[in-house]
Amino acid sequence: MTPDASEVIRLGERPEPTLRFIGLLRDRLSEGVITQWRGELVDTMDVTALHHLPPPTGVGSRIDEWQATFRVGLCYFRKGPAFIQIKDVRNAEASANFILDDPALIIAFTHYLQPRSLTGLESTERDATDTLLAEGLLLRVGDHATTLPYRMSRWPVPATLV
Repeated sequence: MTPDASEVIRLGERPEPTLRFIGLLRDRLSEGVITQWRGELVDTMDVTALHHLPPPTGVGSRIDEWQATFRVGLCYFRKGPAFIQIKDVRNAEASANFILDDPALIIAFTHYLQPRSLTGLESTERDATDTLLAEGLLLRVGDHATTLPYRMSRWPVPATLV
């Protein structure tokens, strides 16, 4: 599923469709596809956490900043046996490498690859989710969240830039 060329996506307007679309951008980037889309940003939508995903075409200072900042390799993950490695350089001053090896964190991270509700979580799930939210690895919109890093399935060329 890709957006219709005439469709304008309004990020932040409604939580579930917003997170489903962000998941689509993330998953397509995992496949090596940079999705072209037209969009608008609701004033309350902070998109700085999305600068690792393909930006919309459109007009506005926040869209211009997103377009100037985007590049492949800013925030991705790779899976190993019983761990997930995450590289996050969306903000150069606060860049981070994470190794998730705690089962609760791994479960939460993979659980939110599909947008999910944040309501009704048990204590362990809530703690893991809160940790991932605090590190900027999940995006919360309303009472739903989704995983932000995309899966690096193959190195882009030239790989030295990643």
